[in-house]
Amino acid sequence: SSKTDWRVRAISATNLHLRTKHIYVSSEDISEDGLTYVLPKNVLAKFITVADLRTQIAGYLYGVTPPDNDQVREVRCVVLVPQV
Repeated sequence: SSKTDWRVRAISATNLHLRTKHIYVSSEDISEDGLTYVLPKNVLAKFITVADLRTQIAGYLYGVTPPDNDQVREVRCVVLVPQV
């Protein structure tokens, strides 16, 4: 990695919030027999904004299952642990 590599990564990271405006899930990808996760747009946007283009990040998803549908998981928050 070169000495100027951090500049390219910093500029790329500043534009990550723009990617949150163009998220689309096609209905072909949804299966009827599997679990469906509902992720609020503000939580997803924050998760994408803190990410880096070259480094994977991970977080714990916490949420609830609605009483009327046990195949759906509603994510309420993402907890980011220290990344190594």
